[in-house]
Amino acid sequence: MNRLARTVAIACVGILLARSSHASKILDVPSGGYGRIADFYEAVSEIDPNACQQILISLNREYVIGDDAVDAYPRVSLATDSFLWSDLQIPWMRKLVQNVDTHDPREVDMGGPQALNLTQVKIAGQTLTIFRQDVEKYSEEWGATLSISRLWISNHSLPSFPSGRYLTQSDLRLISGSEILLGLPDHLPRGSKQANLAVNPKSSRSAKPLLLNALIVNGDLYLLAIDAGEAEVHAPRGGDGTVEVYVLKFHSATDVRPASLFRSL
Repeated sequence: MNRLARTVAIACVGILLARSSHASKILDVPSGGYGRIADFYEAVSEIDPNACQQILISLNREYVIGDDAVDAYPRVSLATDSFLWSDLQIPWMRKLVQNVDTHDPREVDMGGPQALNLTQVKIAGQTLTIFRQDVEKYSEEWGATLSISRLWISNHSLPSFPSGRYLTQSDLRLISGSEILLGLPDHLPRGSKQANLAVNPKSSRSAKPLLLNALIVNGDLYLLAIDAGEAEVHAPRGGDGTVEVYVLKFHSATDVRPASLFRSL
């Protein structure tokens, strides 16, 4: 092998190792604990470039949940926070929720409580209450129990939840508003800006199990969405797969439009 060919071969091996290592660092960061390394995502499609760049810069900051904090952390929230934590996110307050025993042999006990995240934000002069419930759910499509997020948006005031104890299923009945159900496309061409990805509640079976987060950029509300199956199967703990992050601009509970698409490196 001549010197040029050898140099090219070594470079190609280095690139492959770097990409594999990069993808493997989700939920297994170098500094210990859980989270993601810096510069984990790249932009694939920028339908809304202004928002895209701000969100991409934010998501490419390292996020670490240290080993000393993991035991007190709701395990069902680890994937969502590791992939989608952003310093642009709305100011979530987190409440822990008692797990429910489904007696389903397919369900895998992930350990620890579920989580309810909630807050109030003002968008275009309107005050919105937003709930995000982090739960585990068995997926027939993936044949696995997935960590998923459910999101509701309401015009009502924040409910008064008890403090000093886990929330119960009875407490969760205080969640109000419209649940945001989404169907993600296989790809996101530039012309898809006009596409509406909100799923009608009557067609909820077509909604994807997702990891979700909510951000405010330039006074507008954006949602981040990852296919929960991809997050669990394609790129966790040592995997060399990738995940795609859909950036969606929220107009209403029935009108959610694509803004950008990112992919893990």
